[in-house]
Amino acid sequence: NRLHSSNASAGVCLPRKQSWRDRTSRRIGFRKPKTGTQREMGRLCAALVSLLVLVVCLHVSAEEETKSCLELGFAETLLCSSCGPFFETVKDKALLQECKRCCTQDDEEKIHQAEATYKTASLRYSTKRLDYYPNVKEFIEKRASEIEGLNMQNVKGVEPAIVMLDEDGKIKERVSIGTWKVDSIEQFLRKKLNK
Repeated sequence: NRLHSSNASAGVCLPRKQSWRDRTSRRIGFRKPKTGTQREMGRLCAALVSLLVLVVCLHVSAEEETKSCLELGFAETLLCSSCGPFFETVKDKALLQECKRCCTQDDEEKIHQAEATYKTASLRYSTKRLDYYPNVKEFIEKRASEIEGLNMQNVKGVEPAIVMLDEDGKIKERVSIGTWKVDSIEQFLRKKLNK
């Protein structure tokens, strides 16, 4: 007590002795109870974070679905009306289901594009990556030379795709064919190319 009183007279403040309850609650992590406003702000922040996470998840899943449609070879302009004729040409039920999943409703301009035929097409591929696409490799080796109006282009690092060109050589349509079967590639080209 003498030490405490002498320090107080010298202007030195010593921390007050803590009770057992204060030491325990600080160690365990107890806090003072929140006021009503603090609780409401906490709930609002939690709701905003949950909403943000939901929006990000929905955006990512929509982006992945679009990406998978493109990887399957379906353009963003794919029309639902073209899935039926496509199935008649290709005869592949799995591709028909993917077509229906990836297509959009028709309008006049898109219908014209889906029915369009072209004088020339270019099959673009990378020789180094061709082993990852055995159907495309087989098509190039065995059937590509039989299709009139088809040019072959070896482009470093590109995934296999068919590019439809107009009379001026401008790109009008691009279709990824990495997952397509050999017959599907041939039938698509025969349908799209004018003789």
